[in-house]
Amino acid sequence: MTKLFKDNNEFIKQLKEPEDQPAFMLWQASTIWMRLIRRDMKEFNATYTQFIILCSLIYLSKNNKHVNQRLIAQHSKLDVMTVSDVLKTLVSKKLVIRTVNEKDKRHNFLKITDKGTKLAQNIFCKVRETDQKFFGSLGDKENEFNNLLIKLTNANFDDLYNANE
Repeated sequence: MTKLFKDNNEFIKQLKEPEDQPAFMLWQASTIWMRLIRRDMKEFNATYTQFIILCSLIYLSKNNKHVNQRLIAQHSKLDVMTVSDVLKTLVSKKLVIRTVNEKDKRHNFLKITDKGTKLAQNIFCKVRETDQKFFGSLGDKENEFNNLLIKLTNANFDDLYNANE
C-alpha cells in the first residue's frame, strides 16, 4: 500500500488534472450516461438492471433451455445476490416465471413471459436511441472504445466474480 503524504501540499503536487485520470473520466462519463438512462427507464417503470436481466434471460434462452440466476449473473457481470433480488421483482411483475429444477432444488429455471419480452424490446428501442446519441460523439472511435472496455472488463471481472463466490 502506498504511504500517506506528509502534508496536504505534497498531496496537491501529486494530483493530476481530472482529465488525466482515466478512472475519474470513466466515472464522469458513466454518471452522465446513467442519468440519461434513468430518465428513459421512468417511462417503463423499470430499472436498467431489470432491463439487463431481462435481455440476458432472452439472450441465454436462445441456446439454453435451463437458464438460472447464476448464468444470468455471469452473463450480465452482476453479482448473484443482485440478480436474485431483482428477479423477485421481475417475478412479482409477471415478467419472469420461476420453475423448480427437479434435479437441484437450489437452482430454479427462469423463463421470460411475453409481457417481459415486450417490455425488454420496448426499452431496448429507447435505450438504443440514447446510446446512439451518447456514444455517437465518439465517431469512428466507437468500436475502439468498446474493445478497450471489453479488455478492461475481461481483465478484471474474473477476480471480482471469483472473490464473491
